[in-house]
Amino acid sequence: EYQFVAWAGARDSYDITSLIPETSTITDLKLQLKREESLIIDKELETLWYGEIINVNFTGTIHQTETINLIKDTKRVRFIFQSYANNWELKMNDYDYEIRESNGYLGHDNSLLDDDVLSFRPYYMEQKDPATAYVDMNTMRLMEDRKTRLVLTEKASGKRVFDINLIDYLAMTNAEGKNLSTQEYLDRQSNYHIIFFLSESWLAVQIVVNGWVHRIQEENQ
Repeated sequence: EYQFVAWAGARDSYDITSLIPETSTITDLKLQLKREESLIIDKELETLWYGEIINVNFTGTIHQTETINLIKDTKRVRFIFQSYANNWELKMNDYDYEIRESNGYLGHDNSLLDDDVLSFRPYYMEQKDPATAYVDMNTMRLMEDRKTRLVLTEKASGKRVFDINLIDYLAMTNAEGKNLSTQEYLDRQSNYHIIFFLSESWLAVQIVVNGWVHRIQEENQ
C-alpha cells in the first residue's frame, strides 16, 4: 500500500526537503516558507495547496487513477480600517501592520511544526480616503487552537494601538448549519474581508468579517 502527499504551487516562496531513496521516511517530508533573517514576510505568496491520500493499493498491473483532495494553506486577508462615523482622520502611513504567527513550517500531514514567530506585513496598502485605509496581508495555515495576532503599532511612539486574536473573529463566521468543525472551516476558507470601524482611541466599535457583523459596543459606552 502507498501513501501520497501533494503540495501544489510550491514555487519560489517555499522549500521542500529532499528525500533520499530507501532511507527517508514520510515523516522526513517537510515544507518551509522562505524568510529573511528579519522574519518579515511582506510579499504576496504564491498560492499553496496541500492534500494526501493513504492506504492506496497499487499493484502496477493495471492503469489506476487516484484523486487527491486539496485544501489551500495560503490565506489572504484584506483589512479595512475605517474611522467610526468618519469623525476622525486615519493616517495609514502612521502605523505598522502585521499578522504574527509561527505557521511557516509544515509537516507531511500538514501539521504546524515548531517555527519562528513570523511577521506577515502588508504587500499592498491604499489610503482610500482620509477616514479609510485598505491593507492586504497574507499568512499560512490557520489553526483553531492557536493565537494568531493582528497587531498595529504607532510608528512615532512604538505603542501598540491594536492587538487581537484573529482566530476568535474568523471562527465566528462559521455559520450554524454548515456542519463544519472550526478547523475544517478555517481550512476551507482562504480569503477574508475584514472591516474594523474604529473610535479615535482605536477601540473597535464594530467588525465585519466576510459580511458577518459583530458589534462590540457603542462608541460612547
